[in-house]
Amino acid sequence: MRRLIAIVLGTVVLALAGVVQARTTATVDGLDIHGTEEGCGRALEASGERGKGEFDPATGADNRNWAPNPLVDYRHLRLDLDLVDMNEGRFEGLVTYRIFPIGAPVRGLSLDCAGLDVAWVRWGRDSDHAGADIEHFHDGSRLSLRFEEALANREHEISIRYSGRQPTQGLVFTPSNGSAGAPEVHSQGQAESNHHWFPCHDFPNVRLPIDFRITAPKGLEVSANGAFVSRSEAPAGGATGAVKDASAFELWQWKQEKPIVPYLVAIVAGRFARVPLEGGGTTVPMHVWVPPGREADVARTFGRTGEMVALFEEVFGQKYPWARYDQIVVRNFGAGGMENVSATTLHPGSIFDDVAGEEEDLDGLISHELCHQWTGDLVTCRTWAHIWLNEGWATYGTALWFEQRDGEEGYFDSMYSNAGVARRDSTEGPVPMVSEIYRRPFETFSRAPNPYSKGASILHMLRERLGEPVFYAGVHRYMAEHAGGLAETDDFRTALEAASGQSLEWFFDQWCFRPGCPRLKAEVSYDAETRRMRVKVEQTQKIDERTPAFRLDLPIVVETASGAQTHPWEIHERACEREFELDGPPTLVAIDPRLASLKTIEVTMPSELLIACAARGPTQAARRGAIEALAKRNEPAVIDALATIAGAQGVARSSRREAIEALAGFGSPEALAKLLELFDRGESDPRVRAALVATLEKQPKDDAAQRLEKVALDDRSYQCRAAAARGLGAIKAADKADALVALAQVPSHQERVRVAAIEALVAIEDARALEPALALAARGNFDRARPDAIRALGSIVSKPDSAERSRVVEKLVEMLDDPERRSRDAAGEALASLKATEALPRIEAIAASDRDPGRRERAERWLKSIRGSEAAPDSEASRGSEPSRGSGRRARTP
Repeated sequence: MRRLIAIVLGTVVLALAGVVQARTTATVDGLDIHGTEEGCGRALEASGERGKGEFDPATGADNRNWAPNPLVDYRHLRLDLDLVDMNEGRFEGLVTYRIFPIGAPVRGLSLDCAGLDVAWVRWGRDSDHAGADIEHFHDGSRLSLRFEEALANREHEISIRYSGRQPTQGLVFTPSNGSAGAPEVHSQGQAESNHHWFPCHDFPNVRLPIDFRITAPKGLEVSANGAFVSRSEAPAGGATGAVKDASAFELWQWKQEKPIVPYLVAIVAGRFARVPLEGGGTTVPMHVWVPPGREADVARTFGRTGEMVALFEEVFGQKYPWARYDQIVVRNFGAGGMENVSATTLHPGSIFDDVAGEEEDLDGLISHELCHQWTGDLVTCRTWAHIWLNEGWATYGTALWFEQRDGEEGYFDSMYSNAGVARRDSTEGPVPMVSEIYRRPFETFSRAPNPYSKGASILHMLRERLGEPVFYAGVHRYMAEHAGGLAETDDFRTALEAASGQSLEWFFDQWCFRPGCPRLKAEVSYDAETRRMRVKVEQTQKIDERTPAFRLDLPIVVETASGAQTHPWEIHERACEREFELDGPPTLVAIDPRLASLKTIEVTMPSELLIACAARGPTQAARRGAIEALAKRNEPAVIDALATIAGAQGVARSSRREAIEALAGFGSPEALAKLLELFDRGESDPRVRAALVATLEKQPKDDAAQRLEKVALDDRSYQCRAAAARGLGAIKAADKADALVALAQVPSHQERVRVAAIEALVAIEDARALEPALALAARGNFDRARPDAIRALGSIVSKPDSAERSRVVEKLVEMLDDPERRSRDAAGEALASLKATEALPRIEAIAASDRDPGRRERAERWLKSIRGSEAAPDSEASRGSEPSRGSGRRARTP
């Protein structure tokens, strides 16, 4: 008999995916995402059959969310707004809509209008009853209008006068307070939040042009959508007639000529320096709005925006569609960025000094939000079920930018990270990526089949399947057909079908309308006598009538001494097997190196083949997948190979960092010796150096402490100094506390160094952590570092005999009313962890009467923890991940 030499030496899991980055780099962490986006809504109950969950078994009611009826064509909006008192968050508004009835007789209209005081509703000057009151009823969340007779088949004008104060969402006021600077306000409309500051049909199935008239205190800059019209002295009474002393105000006018959806309506007012951007092959007027004093950092952070504009014009076959493109860095921002038409808002850490610019960039977030100006703004998803058309495209746009900037390596680096969604997306999940089933709109942004990363992966698969010319021909057709309008998933599919001549219904059904991704097991064996390589593949995910086996492209690259060949392979059954006739033993095998199919894959493969793929695989995705697999094999040859990759200057940074992390994960003396050798040799790349610094805590304590202290005090890199501080805390290096105290005073980008030093002092139980923690927790500091300092305060006084407990608890109770949500929530968590009964009166009041239902729920959890009934769960918002950008309002039906 022939001797079958199985070269099976172990089993590894290749997720063909990486850690998905936080939204601030334009992909989504564990949702993000953009994101999500980010921690909203509870998971629905799992179901065993397709469609379960669409109705309530107890009542038989339909659980799906259908788009509400517009009833009228919103032909124009004039939005007059007086920012009467920005410290108190008071504003007065007047909206005037021009509408045209659609279809059946319209005898009434219902607008979203939450938390606003409506003074009157009247017919406009162009109506039959000009100036007459319109009967209306406001229940606190919706404004219902009743017309005495059906609207005639022509244009009508309706005006609504209203006022508001400190909305729970939609319009975020940050009052002035010493070092915090001038007061500031920004809007945040996604998903359905703008109706908290002006009455509107707050759903993306209508579009309308807008004229803005906004009065704000003198000395502030004001932005809105569209083109700047004028800046002048405010008229008597301001824009709405409500301003008592108009001499202290200015009137700003902006014009958004092309219709946009309501959630993209945006305003910003505050003290900014406006810095022009030029170059990059575009003539689009561009400015970056930054805090005064940061003008010199603009070019470093945003200087490639023009090149991105030129790229996306080519990708979509459409010139940049709006009057301008401004990027505005605002305080107290709840997300990473928001793609408001013509004026993106960005979080306050979105501008880099010279040191931060040496170790990272913002291109991921900048390209993501810019891409949205086409996908999301020019063409908008008709309902939230199809949000992947917005977010998947913007995430893919980032990959396309990295492809242009860094070549194919950068592209596949990005796509490998996006493919991490396959780990979380199960066929046993309750809903697919495209589904009308949700309790709150933002659940559609943060599902396991995540519209950011899975959406981007779908676009990549289509590009691989159709080929680049055909794919982009379909994309251009889609954009041309729907520019300035609304779209659903089938609209994109039919455009690609028209361009390709292929039927793609099966593809979209499989990836968009069914939950899950395939889970593959593959086994590679080689018969040396016959020179045949056998590959067996099995789909191990749940397969049933609801989720049949996936149809997959699974090309295999096989290298022998004579060269490499790619073997196409399509599988569509539970188990498949194939033999390949080779001219000698394989020296490298890469299964689906271009990520033609989204999946996880567990491969039985020898280490030498994985080592070869990690070093010289055909794509960066293949190389990272091999490194991930090798991380499960603590073998001498693997340690040597990973150390070589980690120390190679010409290798992609992601590969080097992951090789370092793999060696640290082994924890063996041999692996740690390699890491120490790499560290002592010196490393010029600060991000790779930071990864090496992070491994020092695994070395013998004395050696580690000495090296960590030197890095903490002397290294130029913020990331390295922060990593060193964390390492000193991890090894409890109490003898290095003086270095940490000094480090706790060192300013850095996003205050990473101070936070790490304070947390390290807490870890070694050094009382000197208190004062720097109090200082960083104070208002005026970076709003995403303050919660870390606030939590540290709770840890510092956690012992019952702490002399500073009453002082800290008093500060934490004050912070329950902080204007920044992250800090408020961190204070509540800290008080809950301390079981601070002194805080009960204020927390009880919040739980009983706060206008924000989400805050009431959180307060109830804190109360239970303080009273001992259960622990308070962590708040994502206060831990630095992005809170929901949208509404927590009830689901709506037509």
